[in-house]
Amino acid sequence: MIMSKFFINILIEYSLGFLLFFSLAFAQEAPQPDADFKAVVVRVGDTLKIVENFSTEQLSSCSLTYETPGKIYFFQDRQSFDQFRACHNLREVACEKKQKDTVALNQIAQANERKYHEIEAEVSGYSEKMKNRLAAITPSNPLLRVDPQEALDAHSSFLNQHGRAAMAEFFKTHYTHRNSTVLEDYEDDLYRVHANALDQLQSLELITWDQRFELADLIKEELSDEKLHEGLTKVYEVLFTNLPEEDLKAYVKNFVTAQYSKFKTDLYYALPKNPTFVERVTTELFPQEKRQRVEAILRDIKGLSQKFLTEVPQKSPLKKEGLKKIQDIQVDWPSQSSGIMTKLGLLGSVTQENASYLGEGGYNEMQVNGLSLHAPYWRMFGQLAHEVGHSIQPHEEAWRSFWKKFVDCIQQPGLDFQVHHIEEIFADWFSTELLMRQIQGLSQEEMRGAVLESVGFCEPSSQYVARVRKELTFEMMPNPHPDSDSRVNKILRAHPFFNKLFGCPSSPAYCAP
Repeated sequence: MIMSKFFINILIEYSLGFLLFFSLAFAQEAPQPDADFKAVVVRVGDTLKIVENFSTEQLSSCSLTYETPGKIYFFQDRQSFDQFRACHNLREVACEKKQKDTVALNQIAQANERKYHEIEAEVSGYSEKMKNRLAAITPSNPLLRVDPQEALDAHSSFLNQHGRAAMAEFFKTHYTHRNSTVLEDYEDDLYRVHANALDQLQSLELITWDQRFELADLIKEELSDEKLHEGLTKVYEVLFTNLPEEDLKAYVKNFVTAQYSKFKTDLYYALPKNPTFVERVTTELFPQEKRQRVEAILRDIKGLSQKFLTEVPQKSPLKKEGLKKIQDIQVDWPSQSSGIMTKLGLLGSVTQENASYLGEGGYNEMQVNGLSLHAPYWRMFGQLAHEVGHSIQPHEEAWRSFWKKFVDCIQQPGLDFQVHHIEEIFADWFSTELLMRQIQGLSQEEMRGAVLESVGFCEPSSQYVARVRKELTFEMMPNPHPDSDSRVNKILRAHPFFNKLFGCPSSPAYCAP
């Protein structure tokens, strides 16, 4: 009680100081502080207040501290400490809590992967087809196995026990003719393995560039059987004689792996056309009750979207068009006709947590990866709301004009998002608006928990890549996704209701509808 009076007196005494403090930008936008800056954070009503210039002795009753570069904040209670940390770095706090979910989801991902491979093996008949293929090559090769890892182990063991000269002779005996490998033919896969090994020799200056190209020309696929046999024999002699020990082991590993992976890949990409495979993946890895949960969340999002768009002050026929588009969005679950297994990538579609909106080419559908079905409720809500936002994003000139206020706002100094970030940031912003509406009616503690649970972007900024590959091509393009810190701490963190809910003493700029 005495301490409470003490803080009240201090607050009155430093009220002018508060006015000056609140005129400054939030922590990350403020000028660099002195190294000795200390302040106590106290609660006044529902808001956290920062009181400066306390001595260490006066702060002795504050058992909790939070440090930022050049600043130390002191707290008397855990609630104020937790809320202030979320105000300062929401992504960091939310992602600490997400770690518990991550462990459970990783276990589900591993179980999904095991189940997927069971289905794959049973439906594709991989083992039986591999046996038939191996039987067609030659029973005289003692190192080939049905299981790729066993084949790799056998080759590696042979090299370790008998040395490079014996391994070279083995390769000359068994791997210099077409149809003498697991591959159906001598294809680009094996050529690349040899070419990479020759590149390594050249980089080590063990052969010249001219020798490298001369050797590569000896093993082109279009050569006759006799010429290919001669060329491979020459290449093996050079590689097994000159490659350093570790590089030689890597070459043998790559050679064996390429054979089996190509054979398996051909079977792998035929699986989406197999109705038995699609049916089993759908029923076993996209369980009906989990799909119903997603559909129910999406219905809530559609209702909130309609209310939100109706409230937006802009007048345009696009508003009606957007409302219809959102209401018509359907989830494209795996099926023989949908092609989702091909679009998303087979294994990744059941072991990764993600969702995507497809709006090009006449599509208006959402695809949800198998692991996302097991995500916590509010993170699933955030994912789906984000993807719905993409359906009405400022991607064309008409929509960009409709959302002009937002587009201009999001590029203001202090936010500094680039033009190529606009669509992803819009989807984040749209998701935030719906989230803040959906949590109304919960208790204060439940609302704060829901906000923290909704955060899914946890990669540190240090791992951010500014340029990424364009779809499946080798073309590089600016990353349309900003770094995770910016996405969370400049969008969700800045929402006025977040500030009220967590009692934040100040806020980054927020872009209203």
